[in-house]
Amino acid sequence: MGITETLKIKKSVIVIEDDLITNKNYLNFMSEGLDFFKNDKLIGSITGYSYTNLRKSEIKDIFLSQRHASWGWGTWRHLWNKMKWEKKWALKHLKDSNFKKNFNKAGKDMYQMLAEQLEGKSDTLDIMINLNYFKMNRFCVCPRKSLLYNVGLDGTGIHCKKGDKIFNNFSNTFKVNNFEEITPEEKIIKRIAKSFTTPIYLRIYNKLNKLLF
Repeated sequence: MGITETLKIKKSVIVIEDDLITNKNYLNFMSEGLDFFKNDKLIGSITGYSYTNLRKSEIKDIFLSQRHASWGWGTWRHLWNKMKWEKKWALKHLKDSNFKKNFNKAGKDMYQMLAEQLEGKSDTLDIMINLNYFKMNRFCVCPRKSLLYNVGLDGTGIHCKKGDKIFNNFSNTFKVNNFEEITPEEKIIKRIAKSFTTPIYLRIYNKLNKLLF
């Protein structure tokens, strides 16, 4: 894995896909953030992607997400070396009666994505990162405005299909001037989770579609 190899020689890493356009302040945001939060026991990763459209009066320039963002993110060697990837370790969590409810606080799709990963129906690194962060009580630092714009939603991207509706509040000029210690805010966690909740009419349609076709 490229991340593992990089972290053998570097104390931190920034991971960015080739279908992302970055804000001009993105690299400064990432490098300064990785330095500021390197010893913070609440932080698992930093990303240039934003999950919410809350107004400036409602949210700071950075916030914590229970949900790891795999677009343009970074982490540290000391944390990465603690990560577990074994299928047997991950599978035991699916048998925990309380796990689904708690894991899905980051979005009602989380448990399903993990189950599909372990069943071999999907292949995404981020759901395993989410599981590790959940177990370690770690969060992802996000900017109020996204510093990334994904151009892979035209059908050329691997994990996103053409027409997928992905939240976007990209700003090419947004800048975080000062980093500060932050803690999780319940209203933000719930707001992010709600954005990943499929409306009931669509859930019914999807279920009927599977049964009939």
